Amino acid sequence: MAVLRDDFLWGGAVAANQFEGAWDVDGKGPSTSDMCTNGSHKVPKRVTKTILPDTLYPSHEAIDFYHHYEEDIALFAEMGFKCFRTSINWTRIFPTGLEEEPNEKGLAFYDRVFDCCKKYGIEPLVTISHYELPFALVEKYNGWEGRELIELFEKYCHVIFERYQGKVKYWLTFNEINAGTMPLGTILSTGTFRGYEGPVTEVPDRPQERYQAIHHQLLASAKVVKYAHEHYPEYKMGNMITFILSYPLTCNPDDIVRNQEQMRESNWYCSDVMVRGAYPAYAKRIWERKGVTIRMEEGVKEPSSRWKKRILLAEHSPIRKMVFSWKWLNLPYWVSVHFVRHKFGIEHFVSTQRTDRTGDDRTGKRQDAPVMHECFANVQAIMFISRRRLCSQASPETRAAWKLVVDEIA
Repeated sequence: MAVLRDDFLWGGAVAANQFEGAWDVDGKGPSTSDMCTNGSHKVPKRVTKTILPDTLYPSHEAIDFYHHYEEDIALFAEMGFKCFRTSINWTRIFPTGLEEEPNEKGLAFYDRVFDCCKKYGIEPLVTISHYELPFALVEKYNGWEGRELIELFEKYCHVIFERYQGKVKYWLTFNEINAGTMPLGTILSTGTFRGYEGPVTEVPDRPQERYQAIHHQLLASAKVVKYAHEHYPEYKMGNMITFILSYPLTCNPDDIVRNQEQMRESNWYCSDVMVRGAYPAYAKRIWERKGVTIRMEEGVKEPSSRWKKRILLAEHSPIRKMVFSWKWLNLPYWVSVHFVRHKFGIEHFVSTQRTDRTGDDRTGKRQDAPVMHECFANVQAIMFISRRRLCSQASPETRAAWKLVVDEIA
């Protein structure tokens, strides 16, 4: 019978806004979650600018973990938990996010929580920002659209990194950071809803604000990860993605490409940056489709083509697992044949391959007749083909066609 290894971190996950309660106790300030009412399958939840009387705000009480954490953690231990993913509520440490000094009562609460976890042999996995943005920062800066939040987030992280050294080893900077790529992330993820009050389903969608906010979140994450590695080498820093899996409706290449675009936009856009430290090549196409212009201040710029090519050609780079697609529209038939010879890690769709489907007699084709040739290939295949088709022995036409692909990727 197979069993889990002794060091396997089996456990469960919660978030401060979901279960702590005590929303205004011991100096805590209001977060974005605290301004959201309840809802139902018929009536959507609402966000309000002030706390309304006789209205249920779920985060205000939740399960009151704040006052019952000892018995709750004891129950986790009884269940066999070895890991407990939770979050620190930013507004419990800095009530508005703007204070110069942290709230000691808030810091002391998490001391008690982590000490209790240690008592039961449970490893904390802590999310630094889990839909708990200080509401004051929404009102002042329109949430993460304001670049000012980067420095405020760094201050918050520096405090908790130092305070909980020896108690917390595993950290996540943002929960579901890619939620900001979708309109549903406007309120809880990016906080870009200054001045709005009403149903969360009707919050104005402004892609420019959302994507600028994500850019600032990615910068903030990179800065604090770098700081943690430099000052606390024992820390393990990670990211958390809400992975929204989708499949092509059919095997039609148009459906496959559309699904690839959707997966890139909703899943890979943020994770590529957090893992590799740079925007992927397709980011510009996403910005163009959405009419977005990312403001990148001095010192924050796109990596050079030379850097991208070095990463692409690195033998052990994780980028090798990426899949790219492209389409030649008027490729000479004889050049297309050269590429079709490559079989491993690449799929080909050529307009002349199936006479019965195209109604086109392939046998009568001139060798220089233009064809449409579409490919889906992983980086391993691209590297292999590059060695063959960019060498001096390849025809000028083949080299030129392949160089278009490599230049676009790089």
